[in-house]
Order: sequence, then structure tokens, then C-alpha cells
Amino acid sequence: MQIQLGPSEYVMEVSGTYGAYNNNVVVTSLRVATNLRAYGPFGRADGTSFTANGRVVGFFGRSGELLDSIGVYTA
Repeated sequence: MQIQLGPSEYVMEVSGTYGAYNNNVVVTSLRVATNLRAYGPFGRADGTSFTANGRVVGFFGRSGELLDSIGVYTA
């Protein structure tokens, strides 16, 4: 998945769900909200909800075949 942001657009919130898949806990859905619009949710929106908000300036995470975890740096 790739999201192309406009010149004055910035990420304000990352949310989604996580849950069990093939005996692992993975991110099952992801939604990105900017100051102008929302993208997603991508994936299956079932499981436990999470939200990270604030002006997002970076991402970190872990993945293999699936997205295992995601986190954000905020300003």
C-alpha cells in the first residue's frame, strides 16, 4: 500500500485493529487520517482497536509476510 500526500497534507492519526491470524498476532486493518482526508481502512476491520494521534512525523514497525506491528513518532 502506498499513499501519496499532497504538498500541504500531513498525517494526524493512524488507527486500526489487531488480532490473531494463523496463531500470530498481527495488524488486521489500518486507517490513516490526514488534515485533509482519510485513507482506508485497509484490511479486515475485526479485532482489538488501536489509535495513535498527533502530528505524525515518522513510522516504525515490524513485518514479514504480514504487518506484525506499527508505531508512530509524533511532534
